[in-house]
Amino acid sequence: MKISTVDNNIVIENAGGYSLSIYEITGQLLVAEEAIATNSFTVRMRRSGIYFIKIGNNKVQKVIIK
Repeated sequence: MKISTVDNNIVIENAGGYSLSIYEITGQLLVAEEAIATNSFTVRMRRSGIYFIKIGNNKVQKVIIK
């Protein structure tokens, strides 16, 4: 699984079948997807900031949108 940023987008590749949650640094849940149906998933973030992405039950990654 690969997580990257392009402009204001968070792009998650090889995400098919996993659950996904995206949180602001404050802990507020922004996105929740139970089982991603596609291999590539893109989320457009409205503003810059630090976000935490939880994939499946145990992988968490920090992403910075400038």
